[in-house]
Amino acid sequence: MPVQGSGEAPAAESWTFLVKPYLFASGLDGTVGSGSNVGDIEADFEDLLSDLNFGAMVSFEVVPPESRWRILTDLMYIQLEDSGTAPGPLMADVDATIDQFIAELTAAYEVLEDGRLDVLGGLRYWSLEVDLEAGPISRDVTEDWVDPLVGVRSSLPLGERLRVLLRGDVGGFGVGSDFAYELGAGLGWELSDTVQLAFGYRHLAVDYEDDVTYDVVQSGLLAGVILRF
Repeated sequence: MPVQGSGEAPAAESWTFLVKPYLFASGLDGTVGSGSNVGDIEADFEDLLSDLNFGAMVSFEVVPPESRWRILTDLMYIQLEDSGTAPGPLMADVDATIDQFIAELTAAYEVLEDGRLDVLGGLRYWSLEVDLEAGPISRDVTEDWVDPLVGVRSSLPLGERLRVLLRGDVGGFGVGSDFAYELGAGLGWELSDTVQLAFGYRHLAVDYEDDVTYDVVQSGLLAGVILRF
């Protein structure tokens, strides 16, 4: 669930911009590899903190004047190292360095006022570089693909300054990945007209297999700040 605004004011006469830096404290569980060198990876957030070399996450939202449309982007980059064991009779140790970049571009249409229900449609771009070592075998593979996605999001009032934030989408459909989906839920707390806080849980899954096998789930807590201009 890229951090979303905790409700929208009535349609403004000028452009509105929301900048949303956030932290996605996710674990990683799944299968990663290339060709026959495929291994299971499982790590919670504490493990990933020790494995994480670098991470940056931010999303943006643009609201045109007097419009029910919103333009959404989300950018997430992480580089991490982990190890596992490849299945098979040799049970070779697998060491993997993973560079993952995800960029999402979607359009949202406000079906119900005040952000109570938006429908989403767009694209999610994935870029992976996997440096894999399994026993004496070493391989460096780069792969990227684009998934179409459709979904919904909702921002429901819970008191004067609190909102329940919900989002879900599905994508891939064999165009890029075989299948991908995202689910998220959280709370938004409006500190002022220009600053909001958001806390929640995000579950992001993708099943991709070509030159690289990347069938993983990333799930965990999410926290961010929303700046409105």
